Amino acid sequence: MVVDTHVHIYPVYELGAFVVDTAARLRALVPGAVPVLCLTERAGEHLFTALTGQPVLPGTDLPLQTIEGPGGVGLCVRDPAGPLYLLPGRQVATSERLEVLAIGRDLELADGVPAGDVIEAILAAGGLPVLTWAFGKWWFRRAPIVQALIEQFAPEQLWIGDTTMRPREWPRGGIMRRAIADGARILAGGDPLPSAGEATRAGRYATLLSESLDERDPAGSIIQALRALPPGGRTVGARSILPSVLIRQVRHRGPVGR
Repeated sequence: MVVDTHVHIYPVYELGAFVVDTAARLRALVPGAVPVLCLTERAGEHLFTALTGQPVLPGTDLPLQTIEGPGGVGLCVRDPAGPLYLLPGRQVATSERLEVLAIGRDLELADGVPAGDVIEAILAAGGLPVLTWAFGKWWFRRAPIVQALIEQFAPEQLWIGDTTMRPREWPRGGIMRRAIADGARILAGGDPLPSAGEATRAGRYATLLSESLDERDPAGSIIQALRALPPGGRTVGARSILPSVLIRQVRHRGPVGR
């Protein structure tokens, strides 16, 4: 399986084309792998709920199936290349102005809550908490806060998010390197921003899972495979180059609150 663990689908995107094109980019990264999109919806966004129970993917004639199992719920789309999967998830802006993702669970989590409390709530719900790197948010006065959170939670309780917003030219910083040395797993994702041109960022940087998908419990098997990643994880694809990141950052600073 090849998984983009940080997917936003904004209203400005054409939903059907976005899902199919993102899956195609993931398949191109790892031919033969099953593509998975982990939604990371913000407060007030409820796309996963809106899609649940629908017979076809909006904007296409592709069948859409809601899948449930003991490990969780998801959505399956079948395009001419095969099945692709969407998992529910959330992105929370914490009181420390950090970003925490909830992978695999569509939780009602309020913004402005301390990151530690958010992580505890995600763990209690059976989801995967991800403390995700974001431009400028792991530096200066927030760096000790990030380090403290990584030390507070064991590697099997907190994953580290990496995205196309970390410039390709930049090595992993000290916090990320130390976390990996202590057993942390990296989850890679596109993290597209809210303009039409950003839709193509999804599916370019992803996590590779060596396990096979269990069709009896698709969502559960994806989550379990993410749990079973080795320290550092397995990333495929490429992040954006520095000039591109700076342009994206300036262009979207207002809409995304960065």
